[in-house]
Amino acid sequence: PIKVNLSSLYKKAVQAIMESRYVEAVMFFEAFERYTDDLSPKEYAAYLIQRAQAEAMQNMGAEAKYHLHQADSITREYQLDSLRCLMFNAYGILTQNFEADKYSALDYYIQGINLAQKLEYNYMQAVLSANASWLFLLDNDMSGLVYAEWCYKYACDTDNNYVKYCGSLTAAQFYIKQGRIDEAKRMLDVATVSAELSSFADTLQKRMDKLLEKRKQLDNKIRRAATPEIEAEYKAERRKLSGQLAVIREDIATAKDIEKESSRLVRILENEYALEVKQKIRNKEMER
Repeated sequence: PIKVNLSSLYKKAVQAIMESRYVEAVMFFEAFERYTDDLSPKEYAAYLIQRAQAEAMQNMGAEAKYHLHQADSITREYQLDSLRCLMFNAYGILTQNFEADKYSALDYYIQGINLAQKLEYNYMQAVLSANASWLFLLDNDMSGLVYAEWCYKYACDTDNNYVKYCGSLTAAQFYIKQGRIDEAKRMLDVATVSAELSSFADTLQKRMDKLLEKRKQLDNKIRRAATPEIEAEYKAERRKLSGQLAVIREDIATAKDIEKESSRLVRILENEYALEVKQKIRNKEMER
């Protein structure tokens, strides 16, 4: 039997998920399913959680829930608390995206934050805080600002640009609602720089360009296939490729929405800042 290398599994899974290659991530985990008998309880629980997260992002809610329930049982039985932090995050993503229940999702994120804080698992505390703060913001609940600020501080200390982007963008929107315009402008500047450094949109576009080129090559191979069996293999590979392209197109659209939101925030900040300056001028004139 083949012994699955956990670190290799993690690297491939996380890379696929971070690059929004969810179709590929799910396929990767499905391919490894036959080898999971060799995994320790800790490794198997990690596998289930990572797989469920990829499935949740693919709207495979029933599959994700099934694998998370398995992970829940294992992490409880073997007291795998660090993995339970990951599990709470995956439950939150599933509940937020698939079941559209932001309050239950927030409860999962808060449970994960409390556990991560207890374990001093700072990275997961930052990830969970980013997710929680966004839900607080959607509900106009200013108590979520503390989570955005914690996420931002952690990212600054560790130079994690993607987490810094999430924390600073959310914090900026909280500051706008509180009328703290100068702080909001500063945070938005940080978010803009962090987004450029994380190169998320660039990564997606480069990935799409490579897949489009690969699809062209497959089209040529299909036309020149020597036998129906070989042609069928190429067509099956092309179908998988088309699925990956569909997901990336959606993610690029999401990235553009984020850019629009950032531009909208800039306009709000400029207008608010201009009004604030005018008011200060009026106040000085009145003092005279």
